[in-house]
Amino acid sequence: MLSVLVALARKGSIARLGSIYFRAWPVLMLAAGLRLALGLAAGRVELPPLMAAGVYLVSYACVLYGIYANRRLPGLPVLGAGVFLNALVIFANDARMPISTQVLERLGYAGEGIAVSYTHQLLRPDARLPYLADVLTLYPMLNSVFSIGDVLIAAGLFWVIYATMTRTS
Repeated sequence: MLSVLVALARKGSIARLGSIYFRAWPVLMLAAGLRLALGLAAGRVELPPLMAAGVYLVSYACVLYGIYANRRLPGLPVLGAGVFLNALVIFANDARMPISTQVLERLGYAGEGIAVSYTHQLLRPDARLPYLADVLTLYPMLNSVFSIGDVLIAAGLFWVIYATMTRTS
């Protein structure tokens, strides 16, 4: 990761990453497990839409709680703002993140897989908060699509890692 390389260039220590104490880590693991289960179930297991939305909602609630419990870590409030923005657009749009069809096509995807996803949907003209959806890309540098929330999550994570590796105490 870039944050590790930058911190190492600034005489940071990877060993300090082991000193991070996460409060509510079981709740964060539950969130990860729920998201993993939704991803694995897509296209294999038919879940009622309300159940899939409920699982997704619970996973986001767990993540937000975990971020709140660890808000003392530098960068975590920024990361939390990104998670909150993603949650906002997701739950304003039937509990699935809208993803830009135009960006997918530019990246060489035709939207395959999105139709069976429990977490994403193609961006519709009537989508709410479309500017918070997965509408950004750095193509051709990065063959991916992301949201403003994802940018904040990445910035917050960079900050947590950099600050931890370079702290002097």
